[in-house]
Amino acid sequence: MKYYKLILDDSNDNDVVFHCENTHGFEQYHLKEGKFIDNWNEDITFYFNPMDGNRFTDNLANNLGWFIVSERLKELINTLGEMYNIYLLML
Repeated sequence: MKYYKLILDDSNDNDVVFHCENTHGFEQYHLKEGKFIDNWNEDITFYFNPMDGNRFTDNLANNLGWFIVSERLKELINTLGEMYNIYLLML
């Protein structure tokens, strides 16, 4: 079985980069531990400066390194998951 790492293409200066100042108790690496989070806080807010970029990609860069994807990419991953038994939890 082959494994691949999803990386951002940062060659376009117009890509939006999101920032989060208050994670409401979640540490940067909590989402990378592979544990189910049943107490997600809906008040976590990301923001961006439209002067720094205006192109929204399907995998949004952010200061926490969290895997944030568009609805379009989520649907694509779920479709592939049905075909190839790939599972991705979406909050």
